[in-house]
Amino acid sequence: MIEGLFAGLLGLALFALALWIGVRILQKAGLSGWWALLTLVPPLGVVGVWVFAFVRWPAVDGPESGGGDRRAPGAPPPGGGPVIEGSVVRRDK
Repeated sequence: MIEGLFAGLLGLALFALALWIGVRILQKAGLSGWWALLTLVPPLGVVGVWVFAFVRWPAVDGPESGGGDRRAPGAPPPGGGPVIEGSVVRRDK
């Protein structure tokens, strides 16, 4: 009896963790986290994974395609390269 309850709680916790990870990945890609609920319907979940694998992700494509730049304005690019402000190139130390 206790083993079955423990197994059920562990399964529920792992399911919730997997769903949360899926939501975070979709949000970081610039998509709605609600799409993670698509995985609850098995045939649609498989199709959803294939669709999201090949669509344009707004956060990856950049601001010109409607995606946002998640860095603060004026923040240096990743890797510490030069910051371009208008026509002035400034090197951060």
